[in-house]
Amino acid sequence: MMGAAQPFISGAISKTINLPNEATVEEIADAYMLSWQLALKACALYRDGSKLSQPLSTKSDKKKKESETEAPANSAGSIGSAGSANSAGSAAAAASTPNRASAPIAQGDAPPVAETHIVDMSKLTVQELLEEVQKRVQASPDTKLKRALATIVERRTLPAKRRGFTQKAKINGQAIFLRTGEYSDGTVGEIFIDMAKEGATMRSMLNCFAIAISIGLQYGVPLEEFVEKFVFTRFEPSGMVDHPNIKSTTSIVDFIFRSLAYEYLDRTDLVHVLDRPEVANTGKDDWDTPATKGPELSDVRIVAGPAAGTHTGGAHQSGNPGAYSTGNNPASGTGGAQSANGSHSNPQTSRAARAAAASSLSLRSENGLDAMNAAARSMQSDAPACNTCGHITIRSGTCYKCLNCGNSMGCS
Repeated sequence: MMGAAQPFISGAISKTINLPNEATVEEIADAYMLSWQLALKACALYRDGSKLSQPLSTKSDKKKKESETEAPANSAGSIGSAGSANSAGSAAAAASTPNRASAPIAQGDAPPVAETHIVDMSKLTVQELLEEVQKRVQASPDTKLKRALATIVERRTLPAKRRGFTQKAKINGQAIFLRTGEYSDGTVGEIFIDMAKEGATMRSMLNCFAIAISIGLQYGVPLEEFVEKFVFTRFEPSGMVDHPNIKSTTSIVDFIFRSLAYEYLDRTDLVHVLDRPEVANTGKDDWDTPATKGPELSDVRIVAGPAAGTHTGGAHQSGNPGAYSTGNNPASGTGGAQSANGSHSNPQTSRAARAAAASSLSLRSENGLDAMNAAARSMQSDAPACNTCGHITIRSGTCYKCLNCGNSMGCS
C-alpha cells in the first residue's frame, strides 16, 4: 500500500509497520529490504511489546484461549494411545479400573466437557450486580434490555406531609414562584412553577414542564442530569433577576435549574452572589448586654468649675441632676464644698463628685464606641478598604466612599 502511494507523494509516508511480538530479526530485515525495493523514502517499524506502555496492542487473546482448550484434548488422546500399546500387565491393570474411565480415553476424539459455573445471584453485592447489568446494557445491540430494566424501576412517591421551599423572583420584571417538595432525607422530589395569570399559555406550559421533571425525579433521574441539560438555555424573558444569589439569567428554565442546583447540589459556580456567613461576636449576644443601664448620653454634661481664687470653693451642683461642677479652693476658710442650698460638704463629698464626673466621661466614650461598632456592622462585609487610610468603606451609588477620611473610591 505504501509502495503504491509513494510515487504520488513528494515526501515520506508517516506510516508505521506494526509487527507482532514473535517477529524475528530476519523478518524485520525483510521488511526493510521490501521497503527499499518499493522505493519508499522512509520506513518505520514497531514490534509489539517493545515499550513499557503503548497506546494499543495488536495481539489477540483468542489464539491463547483456543490453545488452552486444545491442550486437554491432546493430552487425553496421548493417554488413550499409550494405554492401547501397553503390555498384558498394563491391560490387566486397566481391566481392574472402572469402565467409565476407560471408554472416553480409548476414543480420544471427544473434547472434555467444560465445567459450568453457576453464580448465586443472592450472594452478589449491589455493586457487582450493577456492574454486570452495565456490561449487559453496553453489549446489547438494541434497547430491549433497557426497556425491560425500566419496568423494574418503581416510582418513589413523596410523603403526604412534605417539606420544601418557595422562592419568589422577578426575571426582567416578570414575577415567578418556584416551589419544591422534598423527601424525608432532604432530596428534591417535585417542583411547581407559577407564572403569569391563570389560563395563560406560558403558565400551562410551565406546569406541564414541572410535572414532567417531577415524575423524572421520582423515578430516579438524578437532578444533576436535569441541571446539565437545561442550564444556559436562552429564550425570553431573560435578563436581570431580583434574587439574592442569582442576578442574571438567560431564560426561565435557566433560572429554575440554577436555583435548584444551588439549593440541593451546592453548585456555587452557577450563582453570582454567595450567602454571607454569619459573623460571631457582633455585640448582640446575651452576655454582651450590660447588667445596669447608665444614664443616656444626652443627660450628662460637664461644666467648668469656678476660678481657683474664689471664696466659695468646692463642687456646685446645678439643677440638672446629670451635670456636675468640679472645683477646689485650698485657701478658703471653709475648706469644703458648698451645694446649691448653701450647706457645706466635707472633702469626701467633693471626691465623690469628681468620681461621678469621671464615670460620666467613661460612659460617654463607651456610648461613642458602641455607636462606632453599630456603624461598622451596618457596612457591607465585601466592601473594600480605603486606599488612603485603610478604613472600611461604604457603598455610595455604584462606588464606595470612606467615612473616616472622606476619600471616594473611583466616583466624584
